Amino acid sequence: MISKYLSGKRSIICGVIAVVVLCALFFVLFHSNASADSGDLLSVKGYEQVLIHPGDTLDKLSREYAHRYSHISPSEYKNQIIQLNDLESDYIREGIYLMMPVCK
Repeated sequence: MISKYLSGKRSIICGVIAVVVLCALFFVLFHSNASADSGDLLSVKGYEQVLIHPGDTLDKLSREYAHRYSHISPSEYKNQIIQLNDLESDYIREGIYLMMPVCK
């Protein structure tokens, strides 16, 4: 009787341990995937200076350079350009240089 009780208790403890280990594994995998997804925004490998020419717009530049330098959408890349260059609006003038984050 006691051996059945202890055997049943061991199976419960082993089951609980298995659930805890699986939850920890899920958290680690989920957390690392989230970091990889946001890595384009945060893991900048360098910067490219771009001279602004007549007719250039922030939308045009973000479409071009988002594809070339990152895996994020042009609108997200545009926000990164704005933050990086401390721009107060979408307006850019020719003759200035903007820093483009290089993420890939």
